[in-house]
Amino acid sequence: MAIQEIHIHVHCHHGGCVDHTEQLERMERLIMTATDNLTELKTDLVDVFADIDAKLDRLIAAQGDLNPEAQEVFDEIKGIVAAKDAEIGDEDGSDTPVDPEA
Repeated sequence: MAIQEIHIHVHCHHGGCVDHTEQLERMERLIMTATDNLTELKTDLVDVFADIDAKLDRLIAAQGDLNPEAQEVFDEIKGIVAAKDAEIGDEDGSDTPVDPEA
């Protein structure tokens, strides 16, 4: 997601212009903080979905075969987790295995 450009127009009236540098710098810091916080939240959500998926796999391994109704619910949950994980994506690369150095 790209951040849109912000255009500031400064108008001078009766005897001079006001320097808005400090306000612009503050706004830039706020935008960067918001971006960092949202990126961190996205990473946390990806990790949560990965943890849920792993726990579901452990549950089915411990449980063994489920009855048809339970299997249907299990498959629905796995589908929901996979869909949300795909929707969020892997922009930060946390789902991509690191290649060992040669």
